[in-house]
Amino acid sequence: MLARLATGGMAEILLGRVHGPSGFERAVVIKRILPQYAELPSFVSMFLDEARIAARIHHPNVVQVHELGEEDGELFLVMEYLQGESSASLMRRMSALGKPIGAALCAHIIAEACAGLHAAHELKDARGNSVNLVHRDISPQNLFVTYDGGVKVLDFGIAKAADRISQTEAGTLKGKFEYMSPEQAEGLSLDRRSDIFALGVVLYELSTGRRLFKRGTAVESLRAVREGHVMAPSQVIEGYPPRLEEICLKALSHAPEDRYPTAAAMRRDLALLTRELAKDSLPSETLAATMREQFATRIDEKKRLMESVKRGSSLGKVPSAEVDIAVEIPAVELDERPTRELPSPVATAPGSSSSGRRWLWVALA
Repeated sequence: MLARLATGGMAEILLGRVHGPSGFERAVVIKRILPQYAELPSFVSMFLDEARIAARIHHPNVVQVHELGEEDGELFLVMEYLQGESSASLMRRMSALGKPIGAALCAHIIAEACAGLHAAHELKDARGNSVNLVHRDISPQNLFVTYDGGVKVLDFGIAKAADRISQTEAGTLKGKFEYMSPEQAEGLSLDRRSDIFALGVVLYELSTGRRLFKRGTAVESLRAVREGHVMAPSQVIEGYPPRLEEICLKALSHAPEDRYPTAAAMRRDLALLTRELAKDSLPSETLAATMREQFATRIDEKKRLMESVKRGSSLGKVPSAEVDIAVEIPAVELDERPTRELPSPVATAPGSSSSGRRWLWVALA
């Protein structure tokens, strides 16, 4: 018997266990629509879309969806169980300690995210045609860092694809405002370069420890994204690597045509820089060591959790994924120091059944 891991806007995340022949068992994550949304066709369609899209992406830097299931009329996704934390939790933890994450690790994390995102962007349908997938919700919460130094892109719940069941109405905004691209904030059509802008925002925040477009209200954050004033990272952090600044600001270009054309192109530049900055160390090993050091207590808690799972014990609540929740990541202060005002014109981006198998359900805490 397991427990609830988290509750989101439209679904809850549960820890489950799959049984098979000859004593086979595996811990999994189960994502289930919240009861208040289970009867709404629009939410069910979004959920089915996420299942259809995510299950077709097979890449080590994308969370794996195993199966779509149904129990008593309720739909749920079965996904791989990851041991780690969101990059938002990592950023919050390091901010609480007053420690930088380090340029090499920041470049490595975003390079790995680029690899997973490129695989998603290249997704094709059964006829070999591109589905023009855009994640639309890249943020620190959806870039997951495992305790062994891996990086995974999560949550394709609001991804845009040509073959979605549900379609977003023109002008409808979905996603976290402070991580939107200018064209997304304007409600315009999107392509993969919108996600590259969001990756640029995450890279900026990880490497400076400052929120880029976060303001006092959602409206103010949206306005900041639309205006596109970006203070150069070197004006925020003394000694910021020039090449990392170039990469970050290219991804943050206001006009889509001025950004990297693909996540793979951005990854190449980040990977080259990572090797230069990391010198003789392996970034994945350094990242793993950082995660083990900063989250030692939570790693022990999760070990005890999994041991209890193996014994078949009934568990209490799983430790919260968010740590140091009271720590506020400071925003960039737009004072009299020079800022880089990116080109203002916003271009319109170019065009863009349930299984009968039964799963072992889990008890909620």
